Amino acid sequence: LVIQRKKAEDTIKESEETFRRLFEESADPILLLDETRFIECNSATLKFLGYDSKSEFLNKKPWEISPDLQPDGMPSEQKALLMIAKAKEKGYNHFEWVHTNKNGLNLPVEVMLTPIILKGKQYYYTIWRDITDRYRVIEILKSSEERFRLVADKTGQIIYDYDITT
Repeated sequence: LVIQRKKAEDTIKESEETFRRLFEESADPILLLDETRFIECNSATLKFLGYDSKSEFLNKKPWEISPDLQPDGMPSEQKALLMIAKAKEKGYNHFEWVHTNKNGLNLPVEVMLTPIILKGKQYYYTIWRDITDRYRVIEILKSSEERFRLVADKTGQIIYDYDITT
């Protein structure tokens, strides 16, 4: 009986260590959110946002580390509460968001928000993926399209696109 108990304890410790390492060693920011505050995060979160320690970051609300308005024009606080409610209702929510790092730089992220129950209480397992490069490419494409439209409107010439294979 003592040997079985020791094996069970070792198995639990190993499992806890595995999941702790998956959380802590992820290159993507991973956070735990209660209804409104971040209560846990990994070191990738601190690095991404430029915070020196968890104590400096934890207990912040999503909208406190975001611009006043999200790119769609919705206030960050209102949208955060809406996204949390949507995750709770559907069991998962995947969306884009803009956070602001400690130095005030806007950081676009893809957010995966999953409600989980821990010790009988509702939390949200949160993963951020940095999409700054995607935003840069979109801005470059928009700028290129604007230049093309300007040239097309101002030349007074016929411009067409010809694909020789079709």
